[in-house]
Amino acid sequence: MSAPAISALPSSGGICPAAGSVAVLRLQLGPVRLRVPVRVVRVVEEPGRRGFAYGTLPGHPERGEESFVVELADDGTVFFHLRAFSRPARWFTRLGGPVSRKGQAMIAERYLKTVWQAAQAADAATAR
Repeated sequence: MSAPAISALPSSGGICPAAGSVAVLRLQLGPVRLRVPVRVVRVVEEPGRRGFAYGTLPGHPERGEESFVVELADDGTVFFHLRAFSRPARWFTRLGGPVSRKGQAMIAERYLKTVWQAAQAADAATAR
């Protein structure tokens, strides 16, 4: 199974998410295309920590939340925290059981790969 295609269409504008912002993510698994609506439920703006969390909205195949937080430690180490919890919200995700969980794992891997690539690009830009 190849990684699903994911794209986001922010409906509130702006680059940084704001609490209450709504987006409709698009998920494609082979010929199946899903619209997955989410709302930003929390924004983290603390010294050394930035991020946000979103919750699913009606129509999303799962019911739950995901949070994405980047933390800069005192020694300069950067951490990326990805936390998620969910349960099936639609008939096909309940029926899909282990396949649905595999899809979620693939999406989490894609998030981590994207963050890793962004960190590598930032390192390269800093080295110049």
